[in-house]
Amino acid sequence: MELLDGRLHGETHWFQEGFAEFFGAADRISSQTGEWALLRPYRSRLAEWGDPLLRKTPQWTLEEVLKMPNKMVMAVLAEQKMPGKKEVMNSLFYAQAWSLNHLLYFGKEGKYHDRYLRYVNEEMRCRGSFERFLECMEVGPDEAARAAFLEELGDDWVGHQKSLLRKSSEGR
Repeated sequence: MELLDGRLHGETHWFQEGFAEFFGAADRISSQTGEWALLRPYRSRLAEWGDPLLRKTPQWTLEEVLKMPNKMVMAVLAEQKMPGKKEVMNSLFYAQAWSLNHLLYFGKEGKYHDRYLRYVNEEMRCRGSFERFLECMEVGPDEAARAAFLEELGDDWVGHQKSLLRKSSEGR
């Protein structure tokens, strides 16, 4: 039996796990002073997803990531995407969820930052969902507007990942 923290119970696996990965990305500045730099690019997760446009193996789409309700559903879908290698897909999900949280907080010169923080607040109140995410992102119920937003966010997500990869390879 799996124990769940009721305070963080929701339908947004991408947020719950990606947020944890987001805050887990830290670099030790000094072992003598105990200083850490938080919210850094998570190099191992960054490398795990790699360049989404060059990736030869399956990956999760933005909509799959945003709508993933929990790890049990993820395991079933991962097995379908990559039979016999669901662990690879599960791990990739965490890398992509980290990258999405990083984009929403830091990316595109703050384009999503305030709306993301609004969504973080909703998650902390146990009101997270795909629909709530869209509301916080100020996307109405119109299907065409939703599709346009998801396409733009997906392009920004891939662009952000590529930018972080480039900076990482340059040693920044």
